[in-house]
Amino acid sequence: MPYLVNKENQNNLAYLDFSKYQAMFKQVDYKKFAEYVKASSAVYYRLADQNNIQALSVSAADRNLGVVEKIRLKTSIEELILQANLYSKVNEKYLMQSILNIKEQNLEKLIADETNAVSKTKPDAAASILASKDSADDASVVSQQLYRLVNQHFGVEDEADPKVSDAAQQAMDAAKAGIVTDDSESADAAADAASSSEDEQGLTEAQCTALQNAQQAAYGDAQYCESIYDIDVFNAKKAESGFLSYVEKLQSVEKEFAVYDENQFVDDQAFKALWIKHQAEIEKALPPQDKRNPFTMDIGLDAQGRAVKIDYDLNYALPELKSRFNLKADMLISNYGQATPIDQAQLKRAKTWAEASKGSMLEQAIGSFSEKLGQTGIQERSAEPYTLSLEDQLKIIAEQRYDATHSYEQTFKAVFIAKLIENKAEIAQRYTSQELQEIAAVYAYWYATDDIYNPQGKALKSIEALQKKHHLEQDDQFDDKLGQAVNRIVNDAMHGDKDRQAWKNLQAQYKQPQQLFAQQYQVQFERANGVSSEEKPLLAQTATILGQVYVDARKNQLSEKSIKSLKIEHNEFIDYEIFKEVYLKMLTAK
Repeated sequence: MPYLVNKENQNNLAYLDFSKYQAMFKQVDYKKFAEYVKASSAVYYRLADQNNIQALSVSAADRNLGVVEKIRLKTSIEELILQANLYSKVNEKYLMQSILNIKEQNLEKLIADETNAVSKTKPDAAASILASKDSADDASVVSQQLYRLVNQHFGVEDEADPKVSDAAQQAMDAAKAGIVTDDSESADAAADAASSSEDEQGLTEAQCTALQNAQQAAYGDAQYCESIYDIDVFNAKKAESGFLSYVEKLQSVEKEFAVYDENQFVDDQAFKALWIKHQAEIEKALPPQDKRNPFTMDIGLDAQGRAVKIDYDLNYALPELKSRFNLKADMLISNYGQATPIDQAQLKRAKTWAEASKGSMLEQAIGSFSEKLGQTGIQERSAEPYTLSLEDQLKIIAEQRYDATHSYEQTFKAVFIAKLIENKAEIAQRYTSQELQEIAAVYAYWYATDDIYNPQGKALKSIEALQKKHHLEQDDQFDDKLGQAVNRIVNDAMHGDKDRQAWKNLQAQYKQPQQLFAQQYQVQFERANGVSSEEKPLLAQTATILGQVYVDARKNQLSEKSIKSLKIEHNEFIDYEIFKEVYLKMLTAK
């Protein structure tokens, strides 16, 4: 499945090294293990309604694969996950102690050994003081490490860190897919009532309350109700608490089944009795039938009853984006008892699962699984990969959009929508992409000064029509904090136009990262602090050293050796905030 790995490794084998678990494998009771796996696979069919199990016809292509019988199971992904979790829960002790033969004290020793093994794989602080490769992507972290190195270099006690930006926030997905459902009659009535009775005083509290039952409401009305009456028209808080309640229900059911975990084998038939016994709690924990995500599995069996072909079909909803995705997968199983030899040349080129999946849609899931098996260390994958803060991402969006269009309105719209989706996704998902563009256009007109953006004629009439459409005609109908923030980002991008052009010129002139960093650092330092002609040589020397710091940090080799030529007279030319800004600029350079 090529989409599960990165482009570089689509033709390579991926592996997990189980050699260090050989002693554990010798302890496994394989007869009991086979019995457990057989029962685990049968659970889904044992619990299914007979109307959801269907015998399928066997095609000629299936027969060529050795299929003699084909069975379809129709269920939901929520039911499958819950069934698997609960079955594992009632057999947890049996699996660990009777099948794997791992006693409690041995398990503690295994965990301790794994912890020690991981700690030994940590890089020597003398070699690099960056905790992981991902730290080298965080300008704030590198700036702090530079500060410590400089203090150590000059024999100064490690003081409080210099003022730096907050830790990076979660990455923002600027792509937004919106699907708006038709309003119900009651929703239309509520919206119409709100619109028809609105006057200069705005909506009444009763009208705002009525809008809570509408699937759609004018953007300005929603903001007005929140500003004046603190009424959340879209019930965002309620939706959040509903999700937490769902999680709590699942955990509650797991606790009910945990009491049956007594180091005795519970087969699929016995588990069905427990499932029926707790049916009321299970139904409460699962979403309503019409909210579950359908999952279909077709299994082709050979003459010995072994699975040789398995087809999966998952249709999954993404409520936060008002969209769905469909995943189909076919799996063929062959050569039972006669494994195909692995090509030795391919084996030499094989990569770990983490390497093969780097940058793919399955990277996070595989990375987590690999870590549990001890296959990845800190150098290969950190627990929380660094991402640009939302503020930095919005700045980049603004700069790129303005450079491409030189339009305040177009730039404002791009930043506004990105920020709204990240900060208020529950509101953004209520509107189509076109409606978000229209709302953003009104905000751009409302918050721009006349000397920057002042539409006239048809353009102005179009804006005024959009104001009426979305009820954005009064101050209370706008999110002022959002509008001011976007306007500031766009203005900064516009004023930095000449600086970005100068940066592009430097990029064209200097191809070596160290030189490019040094030149840009000098430009920004001189602009911020001013430098005399006598001081310029010292600034140039300092910038060259900091350029080397950048190069070493990117290679995860930052150490005191990186600043060995730093002298005390250079210290006054180190501005950690400017260093961080240039570092970030280098990271995002095209």
